[in-house]
Amino acid sequence: MKPKQAAQKTIEVCRRQHKSLSTERTYVHWLKRYMSALGMMPAELSSEQKLERFLSELALRHDVSASTQNQAFNAVCFFYKDVLGKPLQSVDALRATRPERVRHAPSVQETRELIKVVRNVGGYPTNLITRLLYGCGLRVTEPLNLRIKDVLLTKGRLVVRGAKGRKDRVVAIPCSLVEELTGQVQAARAVWQRDQKIHLPIALEHRLAAKYPEYQFAWPWAWLFPSRWPCKHPHTGQLVR
Repeated sequence: MKPKQAAQKTIEVCRRQHKSLSTERTYVHWLKRYMSALGMMPAELSSEQKLERFLSELALRHDVSASTQNQAFNAVCFFYKDVLGKPLQSVDALRATRPERVRHAPSVQETRELIKVVRNVGGYPTNLITRLLYGCGLRVTEPLNLRIKDVLLTKGRLVVRGAKGRKDRVVAIPCSLVEELTGQVQAARAVWQRDQKIHLPIALEHRLAAKYPEYQFAWPWAWLFPSRWPCKHPHTGQLVR
């Protein structure tokens, strides 16, 4: 199978399994690197031996971390098992072992100093997003995926949807952020109202836009932190916010 065809089939399977866009891109990236490396390996090697050689090359020549090596391992195993339907045998031993490290938790003063130096970029509320990450215990992409319907200011709660493991969860909003979040909701509404005038839709997941086309223009589905500029939807190519 040619690399371009393999990449396309991997994308199709990722989307059928509703994997995140970042996972899809990561798998395609490592698949392309793996297939490029295959051209320099003896053809008589088994698939397991080829993967072992590829992972060893990553560690020895490129000095990648254990987590990066395991990322490549998962991507190639996914291709064989879910795309080709030919799972590799006895490959668990190829996984890299992550070193045990002593973790350091920053002090309250260090945290305050860090948050203080985060500046808003181009009018975007970067500092508020940073404090949400810290105050609500969010992962990096989670505040950026919040929609207006997920912000329950009267209850002091945020609904984080489709988080790790595709599971929803509810987190408390720190009292110190309620006023700024209220202001951010108003800023988001101004963007949404401008988009309404030019009939610019909101990006929706999967087939929601086709099933419920009115959601593309509904205020509850608007982003809490809308992007400054419209962009093409990565799946459909449609111009969206």
